[in-house]
Amino acid sequence: MPVISSLYDIKSLIERYANIDCVGRPCNVRGVTEYHSNCPWCGGTDRFVTRPETGQFSCAIRSSGCGRTGDGIDFLKEYCNMTHAEAREVLGLEQNADFVPSTPSKSSQNSKESPPPARWQETGVAFVARAEAALWSPSGAKMLDYLRGRGLKDETIKKHRLGYIPLQGDGRFYQSSFETWGLTPDMLSDDQLAKGCVRVPNGILIPWFEGDVLWRISLERPGDTPKKTQVLGSRDGLYNVSSIDMDKPVMLVESVLCALSVEQEAEDLIACVATGSTTQARLSRWWSDLSFASFMLQAFDEDVPLRLIHIPDDKRDANDHRGAGDEGADYWLKMKNSMRWSPCLAKDPNDILNKKFFGWVAEGFSIREWVQLGIETFQREMIAE
Repeated sequence: MPVISSLYDIKSLIERYANIDCVGRPCNVRGVTEYHSNCPWCGGTDRFVTRPETGQFSCAIRSSGCGRTGDGIDFLKEYCNMTHAEAREVLGLEQNADFVPSTPSKSSQNSKESPPPARWQETGVAFVARAEAALWSPSGAKMLDYLRGRGLKDETIKKHRLGYIPLQGDGRFYQSSFETWGLTPDMLSDDQLAKGCVRVPNGILIPWFEGDVLWRISLERPGDTPKKTQVLGSRDGLYNVSSIDMDKPVMLVESVLCALSVEQEAEDLIACVATGSTTQARLSRWWSDLSFASFMLQAFDEDVPLRLIHIPDDKRDANDHRGAGDEGADYWLKMKNSMRWSPCLAKDPNDILNKKFFGWVAEGFSIREWVQLGIETFQREMIAE
């Protein structure tokens, strides 16, 4: 989140230093005025957004942009090659106290707000490519059948670069040095250092990209405990974040398989992103990205069977026990224009895709119908207010 200077708003700052015109017809998005223009970095037209009221700029990846985002300090440092001190001086933040530090700028975010180091990403991208090839080889046939059995089509699996990590020739997990992944002792806990290397178990590999930036490599291990894990050095990403579009609503789910299920069946209606759990991905950068969507439906896993499709909070029965999905949704419901949208009689969206309703298989509404109903419900109950 940005700092706002008393000398420049983000629009006039970028117009001055990048010599571009941001004064096209403004639009109002959820009460905030924004301007669209060509991007100072990639040159793309009508995909670069400035918000003078909040001090933000963004070139949306979901609109084929370069993904640049930040505030005035970030712009001056990245576009004008200024130091942090020079940028603050230009913005009048050293000698003028009249500014609003709403939350830390991208420049001052801690390491959790940043992707893994470049070396980790280089190694990770190569690792993802090998896993992709393995999934479509004879050795990956069982895992490929598992994904198909969860309702995923081959084009969905290929589009999102799912892969397979087999056991090594000696029957052990894959392992390599910390150095290979660019991990230094200061990045690791004592317990992680004690392991002596990066170990990756066999299972289905899922890469978490933001454009070309790799944030996390997670693994799903069907039939094993723990069923889910991630490669050491992974950061808290938001899965499928590049699908968010200002012209569409977004759905927030827990698991990657749920996100893929929704996208596969209703990509034209809604973008779908996954947090990985009810408590992960709580970073300001992901909150900012989600704010670009027209509105948001939270569809975390439903732990309580026989729940109605949607019950407003003020109409919940006192005996309606809340599950983890409800507790996790509370955090995201703080975002403006958001609504809890229960998977209804199913545990999660992937179960809706596979017609599994709390342990029994039956014909019923499709995942697309469920998404459509959620959109209509929000428009009726929330926008009407």
